[in-house]
Amino acid sequence: MNFAPIFGDPMEGYLHQYGFNWRKNTHQIAIELAMFREKITKRIPSDTGDVDTFHHFQRIARAFWPERDAKAAVHFIWHPWAERMIRAACDHEYLAIAGSGGCGKSEAYAIWAIVNYLADPENTTVLATSTTIKASKQRIWGKITRYWGVCEQLGLPGHLVDSENKISYVGRDGKRSDLSGIVLIPGEKKKERDATGKMQGIHNKNVIFVADELSELSEAITEVAFFNLSKGCEHFQFIGISNPASYVDAFGKFAKLKEGWDSIDVDDEEWKTDRGVCLHFDGLKNPNMVARKKIYSWMEGPADFEKIPEDAKNTSSFWRMYRGFWCPAGITDQIYSEIEILNSKATDKAIWLDNDKTKVAFLDPSFTNGGDRTVLYFGTVGKLAEPHGYRGLQYDEFLVFSEDVTDKSLTRSQQVVQWFRNECLARGVQPKNAGYDKSGAGGPLGDFISVAWSKDVYGLQFGGRASDNPVSAYDPTPSHERYVNSVSEIWYSAKEYMRTGQVKGIGDDLLREMCMRKLDPNGEKNLALRIKVLPKSEMKSRSGISPDIADAGMGLLALARERLNLDSTQATKALN
Repeated sequence: MNFAPIFGDPMEGYLHQYGFNWRKNTHQIAIELAMFREKITKRIPSDTGDVDTFHHFQRIARAFWPERDAKAAVHFIWHPWAERMIRAACDHEYLAIAGSGGCGKSEAYAIWAIVNYLADPENTTVLATSTTIKASKQRIWGKITRYWGVCEQLGLPGHLVDSENKISYVGRDGKRSDLSGIVLIPGEKKKERDATGKMQGIHNKNVIFVADELSELSEAITEVAFFNLSKGCEHFQFIGISNPASYVDAFGKFAKLKEGWDSIDVDDEEWKTDRGVCLHFDGLKNPNMVARKKIYSWMEGPADFEKIPEDAKNTSSFWRMYRGFWCPAGITDQIYSEIEILNSKATDKAIWLDNDKTKVAFLDPSFTNGGDRTVLYFGTVGKLAEPHGYRGLQYDEFLVFSEDVTDKSLTRSQQVVQWFRNECLARGVQPKNAGYDKSGAGGPLGDFISVAWSKDVYGLQFGGRASDNPVSAYDPTPSHERYVNSVSEIWYSAKEYMRTGQVKGIGDDLLREMCMRKLDPNGEKNLALRIKVLPKSEMKSRSGISPDIADAGMGLLALARERLNLDSTQATKALN
């Protein structure tokens, strides 16, 4: 591609276009790619030649993937949302895309990846991430390889090595190089070490990172991208794409509004983030819905939304997949919402009024209620500076037990008890300020604890009947009349302490699991509308995850109430 600026009048033998001279045999696509390259890397202003960066990108895309040519093997449809996505990518180095299912995110950024590579193939590396390799082939990587097929047939400088999930640069000498190209990096959380290791070895002049399904990926992926990949290259861009799931996952943190989440709602379509901007695509406002008819087959239309039951529209899944937005407070199937916890400042660290503090601990054994992990949560109880003088609980840290299968001298239960005791002693937790779930199989565990440590350790009954205690400071109804069982009462007790500001230090893992647990609709229908939380076993069968960290956290609060008289009554009355 011959790229030479013009000085004075056009020279003989040259074509004058976009304010530059080009050799007359230069292909128009080569001109568009060169102009796109120079503008996207900001070597020349975006409006050079009286057209913007998007103009060049669209001409390239339409040449490779024409939308109305019946003879073309692959098409790209330029719907309004696709144009908005690409225009934003032309203007921003850090871009978050929060969108509903079927909004065309993966398709738009698949061709974005290819065009950026082709604009400077020898000096550009594009990374595409999703979850597993299998899932990626059904998402962005599958789209990239599909669109790339046209480019390879045209003899453009790159070769798809399907077995290695990469498109490698091929030089004029016909030799393949892995220093440049387009590479798939599976980013699922359990393989984050492999993913980050591969990323750290990548160095190039231009690096474009397209993170599909960012909500499902490890935060380590973004950390390596921001602090390693971006350094040393001349042009770096990070695009994070997701159906929003959590305010505190990798995508939620990347897309976070500068002023805080309470400054926007589902009607907002764009906002500034700490690094760049976030675009929001609400399925209820997609091009089909605006036109009131089905124009684009892959997007929901008015008739599709009419088929969705009304009660389904008030679920977290509907907000994620149809509204393309984080689930708000008040969703009927949730006990806690992330925005409820964040707005209560329960994620803030405690500011203590004095040094009169007590260390507490609670153990949730995995075998008591069908959980996956044995979790030990530690906290601190003391007087808070805000709300002034009232005692509160701060969540400090949690540990997950790992069994030593080579130790034949102790059973698993004995190992758990020994671990529980030793970790508490190391942190100065007295037996009377430690507790465990004694439901079901937790009873025999309590016998081990009494012998190996102390009879003063508190055994909390998650199972069985709710207590006779009042529901709250302003609701004298006995808890057993409001809650089906003890675990439901325990889970709801944190709400009042959050409202009064007496719970602090809720970390990302605890927050996520608190919001995972749902209400049991059958419990409400069959037991005179008393509240019942979904059993752990059913949660595990539905989502594959058991809220063991949150159970340990809820047990820690129950322990503080019982053993340290942590009370919300006075704080509640003071706030009202």
